[in-house]
Amino acid sequence: MLILFDIDQTLISTRNFFGRTMFVDAFQTGFGIDVTDSLEGISFAGRTDLSLVEELRQKAGLTTVSATDVWQTIKHNMEEYSVRMGSNDVDVVPGAADFLKRVHEAGHTVGLVTGNIRSIAYRKLAAGGYVDIFVDGAFGCDFANRSLLPPLALQRINDAVTTPFTPENVIVVGDAPGDVLCALENGMTSLAVATGSHSESELRELGAHIVVPTLDHADVAYLCGS
Repeated sequence: MLILFDIDQTLISTRNFFGRTMFVDAFQTGFGIDVTDSLEGISFAGRTDLSLVEELRQKAGLTTVSATDVWQTIKHNMEEYSVRMGSNDVDVVPGAADFLKRVHEAGHTVGLVTGNIRSIAYRKLAAGGYVDIFVDGAFGCDFANRSLLPPLALQRINDAVTTPFTPENVIVVGDAPGDVLCALENGMTSLAVATGSHSESELRELGAHIVVPTLDHADVAYLCGS
């Protein structure tokens, strides 16, 4: 089986310094605009960085600058900002590290489907102490629409492995509605974990195939049919 993991609130959680504050710094540095008020009411759960930057561009009134130019500037600034991230800036989500270890030791392939920019995704994982066992993935700098990420991750990982996977052999693990929906829309299994801001009942109502309170409640053998 191929297991594709979300990062934020699924594997790790970051302190605010590397959440909303990173976006504020990136816009302030790049365009001299304070987007603190624009961030009010915006949920990050299940979103891609591309979609968040575009929403902030419009709310902040940066409509005279092209979406592409804004994205490239903000992406660069966020990557520069994230270099300072360390182990004191993240918390490992309870049960996540053990579940990932069990999946890997059982011989399953692991990858990523995350709304983070690629370089920031790997910095977060490193800060959380995760060994780099992820073959590849799809990221928030690839598409604004999260539902386009699982097929891209599948394609990239199939290019790197000997025996290719099909959507029926893929499990998408995440804590947000976007994680559930991107799995369902691509014919993949959704394993939803209620370690973010959404309850088990909310995730179940969206159609997640399996819902657990934390990943230490997930049975690898059952999930992967062995």
